[in-house]
Formats: sequence, C-alpha cells, structure tokens
Amino acid sequence: MPLEAYERAVLDGEPVTRALLAKRGQRLRYWRFPFSHTGPDAQTKEAFEAFLAAHDYRVAPFTCEFDDFIYAKVYWDAKSKATVRRRPSGLGLPRHIATVLGTCEQEAQFVFGRAVPQIILGHANALTPTRPSHS
Repeated sequence: MPLEAYERAVLDGEPVTRALLAKRGQRLRYWRFPFSHTGPDAQTKEAFEAFLAAHDYRVAPFTCEFDDFIYAKVYWDAKSKATVRRRPSGLGLPRHIATVLGTCEQEAQFVFGRAVPQIILGHANALTPTRPSHS
C-alpha cells in the first residue's frame, strides 16, 4: 500500500477507535505495525514514524511474540467443527509460550548480558479469558 494511502487509512480509522477507547476512559496513544511490518524500506519506515509522531502516536514496543493468533485459529476451527472438547491448554500453547519466553530471555542475556523486562505481544482472541482468573 502506498504510504499516503496507509496514512489515510490510519486517520480514517481514528474516529471509531477513539470513541471505543473513550467509553473506557482511555485515549489513543499507541500504534503497532500490522504483522510487525514497518514498510518496504528504511525511508518509508522513517516517514511513517514521523507521521505517527505528528499525530501523537507512539510505536507500541514488544520484546517477545509467541504467535498466539495461530493457536487461536486452530482452536477456533476445531471448536467450531465440534471435533475437540479440550481446553485451549490441550493445544500445547502453555509449553510453546514457556519455550518462546525462555528463548527471549536467553537472547536478552546474550545481547545485554543480563535479564531485561519482557513485553509480550498477545492478541484478543478465542484463547483470551473473558473474565479475570482468580487462581
């Protein structure tokens, strides 16, 4: 998508997003690049980040991603076909998350020589609890 069209799409989506956030007493502050794709080249990335800054956005940082949306899709498809009656944990997601977090922590140790706080990228999907857990 050309840069100008991408910027227009962001601006066109703002009214709905702002209204939804306002209902929860929040405001629009962060932008996350879809699929973490920042553009075809450094020049486009820099131009879009300047656009974001001019519109009071900050790029949402994350240090660790475990592709939960893939597990959610598998779970949703299986559940909709009534072929599974398992909890999502039966898909191996907890083990996968532990493995990915371990890798992120090893990488931090390698890069920085110490542990660093991790920011996990997760998505609202079929695996997201609908109410807080009390366990």
